Amino acid sequence: MLAVWIARPRVGEFDPAISTGLGLPVWVNHVAFDAPDLEALEAARDHWLDHGLDVMEIDHDWCRLVYTLDRRARGRVVHLGRLHREDAAAAARDLVDPSPTLKTRPSPCSTAADRVSTS
Repeated sequence: MLAVWIARPRVGEFDPAISTGLGLPVWVNHVAFDAPDLEALEAARDHWLDHGLDVMEIDHDWCRLVYTLDRRARGRVVHLGRLHREDAAAAARDLVDPSPTLKTRPSPCSTAADRVSTS
């Protein structure tokens, strides 16, 4: 369980945003969850897109991640991910390898605007 409270009213010029309130980029501090399987990850992505949220999806070969910006929570980034490489030990080695074999970077964006018909 996760509980988040937003205190009101603001005290002086205090900004409660978890990252931007500290002068950091919005993506630095975010809330992350593990999807039980890839189908759940895709369902969450589609749910966010269906509700007009922009979604960024990244496949790191050993895990797949989707991100969205929760505007209601003062711009907090929400991240859902799932490991999908069969060999978890190999994935752990890749993470600490100073020069792992890299693949071509995938296009990381999928947005709600992509679903709007332009015809």
